[in-house]
Amino acid sequence: MGPRPGYEVWYGQTYSSTSSGYALLATLPRGSTSYVHSGAGTGDPNTYFYAVRARTPNDSAVLYGGDQGGKLSLAVGAGVTPLMAPFGVPASEYAPSALFATLSATSVWQYDATDPGTPWGNWHLGKVTPTLDASAVDPDYGLWVETPAAGTWTTAGKVWDTQWIGLAPGWNFVGMFALDPAYTVADLMAATGATRVEGYDAAAGPYYLRALQPADTLQFGYAYWVHVPAAVTWFISN
Repeated sequence: MGPRPGYEVWYGQTYSSTSSGYALLATLPRGSTSYVHSGAGTGDPNTYFYAVRARTPNDSAVLYGGDQGGKLSLAVGAGVTPLMAPFGVPASEYAPSALFATLSATSVWQYDATDPGTPWGNWHLGKVTPTLDASAVDPDYGLWVETPAAGTWTTAGKVWDTQWIGLAPGWNFVGMFALDPAYTVADLMAATGATRVEGYDAAAGPYYLRALQPADTLQFGYAYWVHVPAAVTWFISN
């Protein structure tokens, strides 16, 4: 088999681990290392997933390339919203100022249930010594994000194939990594033994939370409060 003649970029709005159902976006020459999906970044309200396929020399087959990339867009209202770091990115991009740049976030809080002495970390715009910085942000944990105005949160990076999230006894504030839109509270309870799950409700101030029912679905990109009676690892496979 000779050198591969090039690559194809395929994309879809619903995640597929094999890129099934994706559409051809671009064909690139051999040696290409990057591609920009024009018009699909900040300002585009859609979420996309991307896979790269390498063509065989005689074009008789197309091979799936492995890891996928993703771009998430969520409409976020003014005030506080429970979000997360949904993709794999370079360490510097886990800084709150970078992660939530499209929202102009003014404050971010993170809760680490495994650190009962000082579970809350915080970052505030302009604060000289934040307790939550690029090295401290853990993508497993949820983030309360405060924004001065409604906007669209856009972020991108590597899609996680699997995630193991350690839950401590009691309440945990964790991100939702499962990309299955049908993943429910009942699925989470079955996987972890959770006894209660609470999610965001913009109309339920001052805490903006409500108890979720087993049939409720959990949405990728948001964070949830999860109560478990004993330490357990929540395993997610996409």
